[in-house]
Amino acid sequence: MSLNFHDLEKGYSLIEFARTGSLSRDTIKINLEKESEMLIHFSFNDQDRTEIQSGSFNFEHRPLPSEFKLYPAYPNPFNPVTTIRFDIPDSEVSEKINLSIFDIRGREIKSLINGYRLPGSYDLRWNADGYSSGVYFIRLIRGRTVESQKIILLK
Repeated sequence: MSLNFHDLEKGYSLIEFARTGSLSRDTIKINLEKESEMLIHFSFNDQDRTEIQSGSFNFEHRPLPSEFKLYPAYPNPFNPVTTIRFDIPDSEVSEKINLSIFDIRGREIKSLINGYRLPGSYDLRWNADGYSSGVYFIRLIRGRTVESQKIILLK
């Protein structure tokens, strides 16, 4: 495999590789360290350079989070829907996630997640249409780590 052409100003590269025999289990690995979007065009040719197959696809890369984090809910105050955003980092041990809403007296009023989730970034919408105005708390638990925050429902 070789880098045949690279145009930094236009933002693309042309990579070529050749092999004899069937194309089974061939892999091109691209290491990306930051969030990226790219359009990948491909073309497969036979030994006479006659095109056998071609196409393109969009690729979006979102790196896995490096830490467990609960972001501020938005909007806050809200009526009646708010978005809860959180990150689950990559780890070798899969841990149960619990995301719940509590009222001002500390009673759990809604369990939004109670199970295992893959590493990644999540956005979850909570519709508080059936609840009264007031102060509520979001609690996110992963293993022995607990994150919480106050949210206000204004109707």
